[in-house]
Amino acid sequence: MESPPVPKIKLPTIEPFDGTIDPDDHLSAYKHQMYVQGVDDATWCKNFPATLKGVAQKWFNNLPPNSVNNFTELSILFTSHFVANRQEQKNNMHLGKVVQGPKEALRSYVKRFNLEALQIQDPNAGVAFDAFIRGLRPGSFKFNLVKKKISTLTEAAQEAEAFIHATEVCAKEKHPEAKKIEETIQPKKNLPKKAETWEVTSMPTSSKRSKITEPATSAEPIEFSKDQYSILMEIKDQYELKTPTEMKMAYRNRDKSKYFHFHKDCGQETIECKHLKRALEDLARKGKMNSY
Repeated sequence: MESPPVPKIKLPTIEPFDGTIDPDDHLSAYKHQMYVQGVDDATWCKNFPATLKGVAQKWFNNLPPNSVNNFTELSILFTSHFVANRQEQKNNMHLGKVVQGPKEALRSYVKRFNLEALQIQDPNAGVAFDAFIRGLRPGSFKFNLVKKKISTLTEAAQEAEAFIHATEVCAKEKHPEAKKIEETIQPKKNLPKKAETWEVTSMPTSSKRSKITEPATSAEPIEFSKDQYSILMEIKDQYELKTPTEMKMAYRNRDKSKYFHFHKDCGQETIECKHLKRALEDLARKGKMNSY
C-alpha cells in the first residue's frame, strides 16, 4: 500500500458497498471507472476503501498491515469475504423457463427473454435459439419462423422486430372497408328484439295459435385428431371452404397480437375460430376429412 504520491485523480462515483449486494457487481463497477484514469496498481488499492461503507468498511480496516501487495490480492480477499452475497450464476438451462404467456404480447416476451439471456455468461447460441422457439406461444409468428427455416437467434430477433412493427402498423391504420363494416354492425346492437310470429290454424271446434319455430340442428360436434390451425394449413389448397362471415367485434377492441388465418384478420387465434370449426365439420360430413 506504500507508494510515491500520484497526481490527483477523480474518485469513483459508484454506490458504496455495504456488504449486502453482490461483491462481483461492485468490483466490476469500480474497475470500469479506474481503467480510464490510467493509474498504477497502488492507486487502485488506495482508492478502493472510499467505495465501502458499514460492515464492509470495518472489514477493510481490520485487514492486517502489509497483508495486501497488489489489487489482485485485494480483490480476492474482498470477494471471498462477501461470497455469501453472490447472486446465483445462471446457465443456458434457465432460458427454458422463459415462456410466452397466453395473452402476452410478442414484444414483452422478447424483452423478458433478452434480459434473461444477458445474465448468462458465454451463452450457447444453439441452446438459446431452441429455448426461444420453444417458449413462443403457438401462432402465426411461430409458424412463419418454422416455415422460413430460421435457424439463429439473430434471425429470429429480426423477424420478431418486423412482425411487431407490422402488427402495430395494422393496429393504427384501419382499412376503410373494415370501418364501414363496424359502422354497419354497431347500430344493430340497439335494435329491438324481433317480435315472435304466430299463425292461426283452423280447427273443427275452435281456432288455436301455434308458435312458428325454426327447426333445431341436432348434428353432433366432430372431434379431429389435429388442431384446426394445422388442418387448415394442410387442406386450404385442396378444398374450397365456405367464406366466413365478417367479424362482428369492433376492430379497436380486438387483440392485435392474434391472427385469424381463416378470416384473414386479427383478433383471435385460428385454433379458437368457431366458423372454421363448422366449415371443417361440414367437410367431414361429406366424407372429405377421413384422414383427420
